[in-house]
Amino acid sequence: MIARVVVSVLFLFCLSVVSAPAADHVLEIPGTGDSQTLLRILDKEFEKSNPDIEVVIPESIGSGGGVKAVAYEKAELGRVARPLQKKEERYGLAYQVFAYSPVVFVANPSVTGVNNITPAQVVGIYNGTIDNWRQLGGRDQKIYVISREPGDSSRMILEKKVPGFSQISELAGKVIFKSPETVDAVIKHPDTICYAPLSSVLKEGLVILKYEGFDPITGKDYPLFNPMGLVWKGELSEPAARFKKYLFSKEAVAIIRDFGAIPVSN
Repeated sequence: MIARVVVSVLFLFCLSVVSAPAADHVLEIPGTGDSQTLLRILDKEFEKSNPDIEVVIPESIGSGGGVKAVAYEKAELGRVARPLQKKEERYGLAYQVFAYSPVVFVANPSVTGVNNITPAQVVGIYNGTIDNWRQLGGRDQKIYVISREPGDSSRMILEKKVPGFSQISELAGKVIFKSPETVDAVIKHPDTICYAPLSSVLKEGLVILKYEGFDPITGKDYPLFNPMGLVWKGELSEPAARFKKYLFSKEAVAIIRDFGAIPVSN
């Protein structure tokens, strides 16, 4: 009797697996970590009304990796957090921004007494002349600095818009090569600071600092922004075109705003 019940249960399980609807098309979008979390939220909402398409947002390989994946036809769409570089124009790719995310300075929750940072203080932290939170009005604790590699989209914004940042010959602290790992390091290690897209840190419980008195969460007049976009080559398939169009829908715009980014009108 028990054996018969077990067989019946297994049969029903197998039947449910076999009969479960599967997507007709899998759309994998590799690239930057800056929009990784946001696009994973967007793709789940997209799939609710588009069950025939499964959107996959893999782990970060950087904007350059997303460009190359599309250029060499490994993927139809790629995630980027910067415009195409001059050397990438030879690939003949199309580029479109769907949102802008403020680039913010964030610290571990152990950091207290500091809620604003100036351009001069940013330069001091990253050139090593400011190495204690007490120098910024905080506790007497060493500042542990995390930075990004040359060519990173957030670092490029700082080099362009923070006076003196591009003149730093050697950045203090540790360099981490992917946005998710950067954010994870600040979450885990007391007294650390880094810069990252607001969209990747907004819901992580970190200390998000104002910059020159401007609050990146309100977005009003905040001067440091990173584009979040997609690249593709030639005419898109119907599923890829459908997902790209969805990013400009009212539903997607609301999600983008809730995530701390600024949506772009199509």
